[in-house]
Amino acid sequence: MTMEIERKWKIAGFPASLAPIRSAHMRQGYLSVAPVVRIRDEGGRYVLCFKGPGTLAREEIELPLDEETFGRLEALIGRPLVTKEYRAYRLPGGEVLEVSLVDEGQPTEFYYAEVEFPSVEAANAFTPPEGLGLGEEMTQHAGFSMSRYWRYTRGDGALCPYCGAALVPGEVRTKQVLWWDADGAVDSSQRFVFPHPVLSPTVLPAPYCPVCKKVFLARRHPDIGDSIPPVEPEGPWG
Repeated sequence: MTMEIERKWKIAGFPASLAPIRSAHMRQGYLSVAPVVRIRDEGGRYVLCFKGPGTLAREEIELPLDEETFGRLEALIGRPLVTKEYRAYRLPGGEVLEVSLVDEGQPTEFYYAEVEFPSVEAANAFTPPEGLGLGEEMTQHAGFSMSRYWRYTRGDGALCPYCGAALVPGEVRTKQVLWWDADGAVDSSQRFVFPHPVLSPTVLPAPYCPVCKKVFLARRHPDIGDSIPPVEPEGPWG
């Protein structure tokens, strides 16, 4: 089993105090975000990657692709790939600091840095040298990932906040009176009190997580905001 063991940080830019030992222009896209199934063009080296769950350590499987297969998978994805300006730097202790500028020129562009390790023990023992410009460490933040970034910038729906899977359309049935944010067939700038004046009085559209089986219903009272207790649905449909 091959494990990816890495720590991640925010960073404001490429470190000026170090000379890069390698660099590349990369493009990558996702066939799935839960589990992660990614294709990447690493400057002419094409890779298909599978990643398991985890933060500091997770299973990773990489398989080579030829250029033709990569192109076919890119077409299957059907969305612009994420771009990365990638640079790697040798640290005094022998570790390699990898810094990437993601989607340069786009409103969502950002930098991040990471260091890979041979073991969890080595990762936990590592102290970053001074002067690199590293910001907040994001290793244990499950939402700080390229697959999550892909979903928010290229995806067509929300992610489940509990497991990270893509939500799918569904319905919820409830007898509870609540305020909710209209969506779909009605003007989303308006709010209605349930029962809805147009839709069925007992059925409302709601995203559904196929992994953890949770249903999400956008709801908001005009005076008390989001403090209404969650709806207990009879079950998801769709």
